Amino acid sequence: MKSNAVLSICLIGIFLSQGPVFGATVCVSNETELLSALHNAANNNEDDAIQIVEGTYIGEFVYSSPNAFTLEILGGYQIGCATRNPDPTATVLDGKEQYRPLGLVSTAVNPGADFAIDAVTIQN
Repeated sequence: MKSNAVLSICLIGIFLSQGPVFGATVCVSNETELLSALHNAANNNEDDAIQIVEGTYIGEFVYSSPNAFTLEILGGYQIGCATRNPDPTATVLDGKEQYRPLGLVSTAVNPGADFAIDAVTIQN
């Protein structure tokens, strides 16, 4: 009986020491994958991180959710997202002056949505 209590305490300690838990961490390498990742993040009712492979992505990329969850958009990844170059000029979201390159909206009744963008250039 005593050994079960020790095991439970150890498991709780491991869970608490892991930091924030994200619902999904997705690696994307083209416009279609980025659009899909934003749509899925807006609808999965969890915190998410989207890792973007270096390159230029042309279009209108929108996250709109009725919920208040954390979304991280992180650029500068190499193919497969195992390594990262944090230079923001390596990952570009470009609207070509025709689109809004990035829109992040939470319409949650209770505020609390957090958005973080790192190593991404948003232009035109």
